[in-house]
Amino acid sequence: RGFALLFAGQAVSLLGDRIVLVATPFAVLALPGGSLSDVGVVLGANALGFGLLVLIGGVVADRLPRQLTMLASDLVRGLAQAVSAVLLLSGSATVTSLALLQLLYGGAEAFFRPAVLGLVPQVTDPGEEQPANALLALSNNVAMVVGPAVAGVLVAWLGAGGALAIDAGTFVVSALTLALMRPRPYTPAPAAPMREQVAGGWREVRSRSWVWTTLVAFSAYHALVLPAIFVLGP
Repeated sequence: RGFALLFAGQAVSLLGDRIVLVATPFAVLALPGGSLSDVGVVLGANALGFGLLVLIGGVVADRLPRQLTMLASDLVRGLAQAVSAVLLLSGSATVTSLALLQLLYGGAEAFFRPAVLGLVPQVTDPGEEQPANALLALSNNVAMVVGPAVAGVLVAWLGAGGALAIDAGTFVVSALTLALMRPRPYTPAPAAPMREQVAGGWREVRSRSWVWTTLVAFSAYHALVLPAIFVLGP
């Protein structure tokens, strides 16, 4: 039951995430004087918030209850998207306000992603972690395909602000599923200083060539390919 709730909440939330990637560029371009460079600033603010805090988020996920960490992240991200939607629908949005809200969004997501990976073993039977992670990955890949199509319909029907409001609602769904969850207790190991934990994680990455080479490849893809895709369509 715990994993079913996690899967359902994440399937809805991930669909919302993919809607945002399409709706946000149109939202920025609809602003007075909005340009493609402004699109890059707003989307980059999201990535910057995530990149700056994800290492800390991984440490926090091992120190605090993961369910509560994810719940707090959902509430912050839902609030950020709700405020963005209100600003856009009221005609009060600016590039600066949207960028700051996306910076907050990315920072909150940095605490969610490590926590969800750690929560899976707490809501699945022993030995079922791999198929559970595969199902979560499947929902992510389906959202990649379905989300942009849904976003196109929503932007045309409700506008970019309406699409972001829908995304805010998906975080409410995710938060509700997390609140209903009853994961098995998790007893963290005695906490070392945060710097030592981050350094230990870095040593584990460097000791496995398949991990760090994959990270380098994906970093290049995110730096060189995705930015072009996100601005090319709009």
